[in-house]
Amino acid sequence: MLARLRVPLVVLAVAGAWAWLASGLPLRGPGGPGPGFVPLLLSGVLALLGILLLLQAAPRGARTEPRREPGWRQAGLVVGLLAVYVGALAHLGYATATLPFVGLGVWLCGGRSPLLVAGTAVGFTVTAWLVLGVLFGVPLPRAPWR
Repeated sequence: MLARLRVPLVVLAVAGAWAWLASGLPLRGPGGPGPGFVPLLLSGVLALLGILLLLQAAPRGARTEPRREPGWRQAGLVVGLLAVYVGALAHLGYATATLPFVGLGVWLCGGRSPLLVAGTAVGFTVTAWLVLGVLFGVPLPRAPWR
């Protein structure tokens, strides 16, 4: 039972550490959201995903088929992908970096349907752009060639 909780608890710990590191940054700036807004928002999303993983790992009744649990390799690949994404944002811009990041993330987490991978990547990219860029006025990174 404890082995099934390791990955979700590590994800929650990373979210907590990230929120703690970002808590010293101001949430509001002179023209809108400050530099701490997006990191705290992302740590909240990561915490939500950790809670979902925790609920998924909770014991249930007898299963008819064994289910593959999230492993350390998978978690490490997702964290590595996040590091590449953060580095690519400044060079590629928001949309160009986010589409493949979300698509690869869905694929690494077990999504194999091309429709699911593409739909999630496009849906998340557009929704995040609408919420952050349009609704909250957060300036998103632009591609240098634009």
